[in-house]
Amino acid sequence: MKLTLSLILAGAFALAACGTVKNEGDAAPSGEICNDGVDNDGDGQMDCADPDCNGSTACVEDCTNGADDDGDGETDCADSDCSGNAACVEDCTDGEDNDLDGDTDCADTDCDGNSACPEVCDDSRDNDGDGDTDCADSDCVGDSACPEICDDNLDNDGDLATDCADSDCVDAPNCALLWVADGRGGTIGNLYVVDPATANVISMVPLSIGITGLAFNPAGTLYGTQSVGNGGGKFLFGPPAQANLVTIDLSTGNHTVIGPLNDGTGAHHKSVPDITFVGTNLFGWTENGDMPISLDTSTGILTTIGDRVNSAGSGMATRADGTVFWVDLRVPGTGQLYTIDVTTGVATSLGVLTSATPSMVSGPINSLTFLNGTLYGVHKPDSVPSVFGPPGGPGVSELVIINTTSLEVTVVGQLPMMIDSIAARTP
Repeated sequence: MKLTLSLILAGAFALAACGTVKNEGDAAPSGEICNDGVDNDGDGQMDCADPDCNGSTACVEDCTNGADDDGDGETDCADSDCSGNAACVEDCTDGEDNDLDGDTDCADTDCDGNSACPEVCDDSRDNDGDGDTDCADSDCVGDSACPEICDDNLDNDGDLATDCADSDCVDAPNCALLWVADGRGGTIGNLYVVDPATANVISMVPLSIGITGLAFNPAGTLYGTQSVGNGGGKFLFGPPAQANLVTIDLSTGNHTVIGPLNDGTGAHHKSVPDITFVGTNLFGWTENGDMPISLDTSTGILTTIGDRVNSAGSGMATRADGTVFWVDLRVPGTGQLYTIDVTTGVATSLGVLTSATPSMVSGPINSLTFLNGTLYGVHKPDSVPSVFGPPGGPGVSELVIINTTSLEVTVVGQLPMMIDSIAARTP
């Protein structure tokens, strides 16, 4: 009896020492029991934190219970094991970080392409899923994150205009360009940006009127004088044609009428072939009496200066030092370059223009502008062949450079047809 009782007690003590028996499915091959809170194999890692428990049914992450079930230091949706779990899909509109990756709603890359997510213009992602990223997305046009870089051959701000062809680049040092317009004889024309080194067209916008004179004011606003026809003053049908002083939008070509070109008494000046700013004051040339004029930029009213200078005057331009140059309509060999005192109207001849270019033997230089100290003009050859290809004639125009010291005229290249005005804005 005593022996039997002793055996029973010994067995009970042995069971107590061994603890609770675990389900065999919770044990790793190494002997680590994966859910008992004990480092069974003595390797310093316990339960699911022990690599021996990888794959154990006790070590599967529950993605919604707020616990690190598999002991890898990541809880619920923050655990990569929960990727794709229905409980861990980012809702892009609820203000919550549903998948616990640190990013909420549209800031989460999981929301790229979601219609609820507007394009962010500087994160290198297609947030709204329309196939365009950042500044290439039309949603970003005008965004402060998308300024045009003017010398990288890219359309940075996504407005379909690249580098110097973009109006944002008018002040860029590498974008010192020329603007020219057609409209000779009152024909509705276009506004072109051209390369001063080649006369090649960089960009073009349509106009809704003909332009015969152009000039930028110091603030960069483009002014123009309207062309209404040679010797006309009247269209074939309708009332007498009215020439106006206008401003022109560089991006669209749309114009705003300032007022009619008259002297304030009703006397209409139908042809003001060129204009130029001296500081903020606008001057020009009128073919009504062939003399210099000043123009009121708020009304278009003009005032004649001095007496008649020449029966065939045209182009005017102002150098950076304030000197105003004027060229008569005669061709090199007979025509002259002048300076004009815009306070008195007195013109001083610098001499006769010369040129070795065949196309320069006839036709007027009918518009002038300075760009970076160089005097450019628009030459209209008559019926002689142009050095750049087709015969000269009523529609052909050439970009020329006039050396104000030697008076030599050099042809740069052929411009679009019917060009009648030129202006430069130096950054």
